[in-house]
Amino acid sequence: MARFTPQMFDTMDYGVTSFFASLMICLVIFVYFLLPETNGFPLEAMDRLFSRSLPAREPHKIVLAELRMDDEQFRRERTSAAKVDEPGYVIGENHVEKV
Repeated sequence: MARFTPQMFDTMDYGVTSFFASLMICLVIFVYFLLPETNGFPLEAMDRLFSRSLPAREPHKIVLAELRMDDEQFRRERTSAAKVDEPGYVIGENHVEKV
């Protein structure tokens, strides 16, 4: 089994450091341009966010727009149907009535 000795570190010079520094620079570029931001997205949207069918630089905008449309549709459906919240009160689109 090979043992590391101080002489081995002296002969390495800056080659190993340069290799790992260049690797880290490549990884930073990869992460910045190809991995979308996941902050603020629900867990249910992660599959769509990392889908290969979306372009690599635009999934954040596309999925965010889809989530906003779904939210607006949900809110419209929720407010259009009358809902009984408490006994004697009906919540409509724009008002609350006592029945």
